[in-house]
Amino acid sequence: MSDGRSDLDFFCKYAAISAFIGFIIFSVFVLVSIQLYPFGWDPFDDAFSTTGEVRNGNYAAGFLPAALALGSGLMTPVLVLYLIQVKRNFKEYKQFNALLGFTLKIIGMGFMVLVAAFPTQPWGKTHDYIAVLWLAGELFGLLFISFAMLAGKKGEKKDRLWGFIPFILIVVAIVFWIPYILETWDGIAIPEIASVLALYSYNIALWIRAYMGNISIGRARQS
Repeated sequence: MSDGRSDLDFFCKYAAISAFIGFIIFSVFVLVSIQLYPFGWDPFDDAFSTTGEVRNGNYAAGFLPAALALGSGLMTPVLVLYLIQVKRNFKEYKQFNALLGFTLKIIGMGFMVLVAAFPTQPWGKTHDYIAVLWLAGELFGLLFISFAMLAGKKGEKKDRLWGFIPFILIVVAIVFWIPYILETWDGIAIPEIASVLALYSYNIALWIRAYMGNISIGRARQS
């Protein structure tokens, strides 16, 4: 039986550190873009990606695409390691949910780069569709990973708990969408940011897990 300790462990720490660096760069560059945006960014009136608009006088425009591209590039390797481990365990543990979950998250990372390549101004709806695909890849990937966690044996309490946490995070994120749907505020930035934070709080937990060398999940995990 696989205990998650393989020759991939050598790369786990570096991939996890890379992901943390990517998230820090992503966060810092986003904050810088907000501070430098010369037209007054308001989360109650604007979208998350407004600061990346390509328009005259917007010297902050390059920071948001850089945040998305660099963040995606640095956060993807750890997901690849998880996916490789799922495939290695597949003969013994056919975890279709885990396979689909990590595949969707990697695809989501690809769309994250495309969000940077097609800024909201001048791409408009094209940008919006790509952004939705990015978050959809992250969200549905997370759900399928949680299903894989829940499929673990009864004795694997920690992994089963990991399976429930995403649903709590998703509910929290949905709460922030209610005022936007009810038109309490016009801007979509707050629910967007809340959704990203909810999704990435779980990603951070996966990175910590990878740093500790445990990249097998659910039924394939043996404590």
